[in-house]
Amino acid sequence: MNRTKLNFIVDTIAFILFTFLLTTGILIHFVLPPQSGHLKTVLAMTRHQWGEIHFYIAFTLVLALVAHFALHWSWIVCVIKGRSKEKSNIRFLVGATIVVILLIISLAILFSPIKYS
Repeated sequence: MNRTKLNFIVDTIAFILFTFLLTTGILIHFVLPPQSGHLKTVLAMTRHQWGEIHFYIAFTLVLALVAHFALHWSWIVCVIKGRSKEKSNIRFLVGATIVVILLIISLAILFSPIKYS
């Protein structure tokens, strides 16, 4: 299989997963709101069961995005390096800083304390 077909397949899978992730997120947030318990179900599944599906879709989407980045790695490197060698260090530092900031924000959310009411 050539790279173009593989890229198309990975991108299509990522788009489908994103659509399902969006759908399950809307379903969990609006149709089966918190405290709905086992009183409400959609397709015979509760909010908790839809939450598990939502999680596994999100995890699979992350894997698809990793594959997408791997397929486009040479393009990413070219964009970061740029055409001018003088500006490539600045571009790299800006890109690396953005990645580090996003990781810090993500980890801060994951490790923030849980409050019980």
